[in-house]
Amino acid sequence: MLEAPAAARPSATAQVDFEPLEPDRYMLKKEVARLLRYTVQHVDRLARSDPEFPQKVKIGANRVAFLTKEIYAYLAKREAAARLQAEQRHPNTK
Repeated sequence: MLEAPAAARPSATAQVDFEPLEPDRYMLKKEVARLLRYTVQHVDRLARSDPEFPQKVKIGANRVAFLTKEIYAYLAKREAAARLQAEQRHPNTK
């Protein structure tokens, strides 16, 4: 089995930078789905059922979008919650 060179593999300690380049830009639903690695249908479900998920903005007759900075803030909040939960489960691991 061939493996990718070490430089090409993501590090286990690599930090993901959730800071958007254009925070006031709108992201289309398809872009949000691609970023979150969800289906477009699941993004719709989150927008309807998760009160913490950013609300969609209608930008056309058949088009909705999300504010980029709200999507990245949601991701950062989810990441922080996951880290806290991991620390609580494994308090002696660093």
